[in-house]
Amino acid sequence: MKCKHRSTLMCGLTLIELLVAIGILAFIAVLGWRGLESLIRTHSSLDQELEQTRNLQIIFAQLQNDCAHIVNTNVIDGQAPLIVDLNQLSLVREVSVEAMPTRLQWVSYRLQNNILYRVVSPATRDLLALQAYKLQLDVENETSSSRVNLQTEVEKFGLRVWANDGRGWINQKDMLATTTALVSRGSLMNPQLGSTTSNITWRGIEVSLSLIKSPGELSKTILLGAT
Repeated sequence: MKCKHRSTLMCGLTLIELLVAIGILAFIAVLGWRGLESLIRTHSSLDQELEQTRNLQIIFAQLQNDCAHIVNTNVIDGQAPLIVDLNQLSLVREVSVEAMPTRLQWVSYRLQNNILYRVVSPATRDLLALQAYKLQLDVENETSSSRVNLQTEVEKFGLRVWANDGRGWINQKDMLATTTALVSRGSLMNPQLGSTTSNITWRGIEVSLSLIKSPGELSKTILLGAT
């Protein structure tokens, strides 16, 4: 009887064995939690990157729409309908509303303090008012009602234009050194008869965007004027 009782007791777990089993289970639980946490973090990061990429694609689509409606120089008396400056792109576009005459509007994309934003002027048919609106856009501040923030944490807003004078792609630095008037792609089809002093025609523009926390950059080539 005593042997049988002793044998029955030896079939159970000792305290040390129980502690070892609990330690192993705890270690497995920690590994599982870290794996789950890493998976959640990765999923959140991918969602953020996809959202940023989607937003950049929307910005490119808006840019393409604006560039497609850029005016010819003869419409604005030979003035430049496209102005490229450091971290800034401005253009005059046609605004068409059903049952209303076509009007003109300045549209400007600017990078300031790592924020890319779009600002527009009121639409008008008066060229003098259009010039005044351009001056107003140059002094727009962060509280302006016409300003729309498009993307934050933007590291680079790169711009290049394609010229018809054999030089091909021209970067921002070379464009800033160009003193002659800029004319749109539409002017190639309808040569300017007014005050334009340049035969250079910008036929397309390449826009590139890169974010601070994202490697690489996205770029898009856009035709100027209706295709």
